[in-house]
Amino acid sequence: MVKKIVLLSIGVTLASLLIAGCTSPLSAPSPSPATAQHNAVLERLAPIYDRQAQKNFTTLKAWEVTWVNSTTVHMQATLRNNTSGETVSVKNEFQAFPSTTDATKYLNSQKSGYSLVSVAYAGGGAYQQTTGHAPSVYKQYAKVGRTPPNNVTRYGLFQFDNVVQTRTVKVVS
Repeated sequence: MVKKIVLLSIGVTLASLLIAGCTSPLSAPSPSPATAQHNAVLERLAPIYDRQAQKNFTTLKAWEVTWVNSTTVHMQATLRNNTSGETVSVKNEFQAFPSTTDATKYLNSQKSGYSLVSVAYAGGGAYQQTTGHAPSVYKQYAKVGRTPPNNVTRYGLFQFDNVVQTRTVKVVS
């Protein structure tokens, strides 16, 4: 069971890296004057994810970034894994909270049904590249949903200091 959780964790982490953007000439949107009031860390995440995805063997089929408000951004992508041939839909929501304590309270209110995967940040990820440092508080939770006939949806909750990421990964073909 621990091996399955570790493998799921690796898969969810890889999927996180893959949602970043393009392997084609497309790229993540640049900040504009209209978005200047968005949370600075969240503003920098999209281009970081974009660069990370370009390092992987993935073809971006669709990419969308939508700001909900100044502290919440949705990133959605449809990707094709060139190795397995699977197409996946990846939805991420990043929320910035005023403090790490507030982020922890929110994460705790959302983690019902999830299993703790890790509290050790592997390093080098998008958060570290965005902020210049590893998070002092890191938590990763996961759960898997199954619907007939063979549909699997993977869910992840992550905390990086005062930022909480919610992820849904679903194989679509």
